[in-house]
Amino acid sequence: MTAGQLDKSEIRGFKNLGFSSSLWGLVSGDGGPMPMIKYNVGQVTVGYMYSSSKNRVKIGAGPSVFLVNYSSGMDYQYGETNHSVVPGISTIIRLPLGKERKMFGFEMMIESNLAPNVKMETSDGPAKDQFKMKSANMVSFNFGLAVRLQKPASKS
Repeated sequence: MTAGQLDKSEIRGFKNLGFSSSLWGLVSGDGGPMPMIKYNVGQVTVGYMYSSSKNRVKIGAGPSVFLVNYSSGMDYQYGETNHSVVPGISTIIRLPLGKERKMFGFEMMIESNLAPNVKMETSDGPAKDQFKMKSANMVSFNFGLAVRLQKPASKS
């Protein structure tokens, strides 16, 4: 079983609606709305991990559930937080670094997640500021180091 936060971020954009100046052209700049999205993605996966006695590589797969919390807004004003729950599939490949008999260790891991697009709801604003987010892609590939905690192997 794997559970945790998969991703957390904030995205900001800018829509240029034109150029404006003041003080006889001494001060000028672009003007327009700034759409923003703040989100985090949690994941719970239950699956089976296969390992062979001839090989140190472990391969696993199983069903996943993704919880997506997000809020969108304009010009540094966020709206209410929305939630979506999306089912998916996860696969993982792990390669232990060092001896596996120890209680504590590290493993190099590569993980892929596949789920349907999450449907998103956004708040309506003025027509000139319209920023409609319909869905977000839920496909990801991750790699890195995993911490391994286990009972020490008995010496035979």
